[in-house]
This record gives sequence, C-alpha cells and structure tokens, in this order.
Amino acid sequence: MTELERAVLAIVAAGQHINTIDLVWIEDKGLEADGLNWEATPGDTPVTALRSSHVDVIELNYTRLGKVASRVVDAIGLGNVKRFRRGVAKELLVSAVERGQVLRSDLHKGIQKEL
Repeated sequence: MTELERAVLAIVAAGQHINTIDLVWIEDKGLEADGLNWEATPGDTPVTALRSSHVDVIELNYTRLGKVASRVVDAIGLGNVKRFRRGVAKELLVSAVERGQVLRSDLHKGIQKEL
C-alpha cells in the first residue's frame, strides 16, 4: 500500500460515508522555506496503525495560512494531486477490514452500511 493509499484509508475510515477524495501533497522543504512548522499529532481515525502518521501545521495565523495555500496551488501546478474515486476508496477500506487493520464495528454506521 502506498503512502497516498494509507492517507486515503485513514480519511475514509474516519468519515460517515465513503466519498471520492482528492489529495494534494506539498513538500516539507517548501514549508520549511516559508518558516512553517509542524508537529506529529494522533490522527483521528479508527485505523490505529495510521494514527501516528498524522501531522499538523502549527502556529497558523492569517499570513501563514496564506503561505500554505500558495504551496497547495504550487503543488497542484506540479501535478502533486491525485483523485481516488469512491470505488477505489471503498476497496481500500474493505481490504483493510478483511486484513484486520480496522474493525468494522469501529466505523461509522453509515460506512458500515456501504461495505
């Protein structure tokens, strides 16, 4: 499973419904160059093995948030974007449940109905 697929799994598992997800990724170097900092925080997902891979950009204010937005625009321009359609997101979640990576009972009732 790729890093992007793990991110999709963590996000989908934390939701109320399975939806298409668009991911945009930005390079750490760009954030550092803009004087932005981040810290590891537990991710809010029922996939316990993925909770430790979450980070938050910290000390955000209006100016710093604008820098993040600029980096997102740059990342899109560079092609650092990928769409995971609903069916693919569902397959990732079904596979994780089958492997025991996440318990079906830990998922929102709406997602349980969709599996």
